[in-house]
Amino acid sequence: MKLWFSLLLLIVSFLALSCQDVIDIEVAGGKPVLVVEGWLTNKREMQVVKLYYTRGISDSTGYQPLEGARVILSDNENHKELLKEQAPGRYSFTQIRAITGRTYTLSIDTKDGSYEAVSTVPRLAFNPDTVLYKYQDKSLIYKNAGYYPLICAQESEGKGDYAQIKLYKNGVYQNKSDDLNLFSDEYADGYYIKNLELNIDSPYVRGDLIRAEVWSLNEQAYLFWRDIRSQLHNAQIFAAPFINARSNIKKIKASSNDATGYFGTSVVKFKETRVE
Repeated sequence: MKLWFSLLLLIVSFLALSCQDVIDIEVAGGKPVLVVEGWLTNKREMQVVKLYYTRGISDSTGYQPLEGARVILSDNENHKELLKEQAPGRYSFTQIRAITGRTYTLSIDTKDGSYEAVSTVPRLAFNPDTVLYKYQDKSLIYKNAGYYPLICAQESEGKGDYAQIKLYKNGVYQNKSDDLNLFSDEYADGYYIKNLELNIDSPYVRGDLIRAEVWSLNEQAYLFWRDIRSQLHNAQIFAAPFINARSNIKKIKASSNDATGYFGTSVVKFKETRVE
């Protein structure tokens, strides 16, 4: 069973328990799939790649971290770094940082196979200059009363630019399904984007610090996040069938176990404001 289908089916099953009788069924476990999660940016902080194996959908013990892997990050300028395992399944890089236009390769060797992911750092064309906010009462559109964030940015000329905007509240990353903000310049190439309202699961209140980080994305990364967003909102009664999110993790040898996930590269710029 594919990773994303398994995870999302499990979520939908939990939601259904509140209104349906529980029926025990036998589900085939399948072979574990290696999951790779990691992002290289220009941020001056420790960054990690997480490696773990999936388990069968009926296994309640969670994921199994992959320990003892050999993980190397290199670029097309002959820089190379051996990642250090800081904790089970968490491998950090501290030297290399993302530079626009440079191509990075993540190489992973394990007892179950060898894998590789390649990513070129896209430019940050959605360049933020201001973060604002507006108050909204509770309504059909706004599920809670509070302050909702807006962003202003100049979009550079030349189509094919993408971005993800990550929101923080008092230093805490807002990471629920309704917090996922993606941008494409398909209909906004070269424009000044004024007061673009950002999605957020829980609005801000007076005194909160709003931080908006803009991460540059290439098209493949944009489509990956778009797949994730579609799957996170795919729990309606007449929803389309689940699909597998795109992955840039490639097996070096056909005999390697299956793998999924994503290793991406971005340049990041942020703006902050406090709700007064």
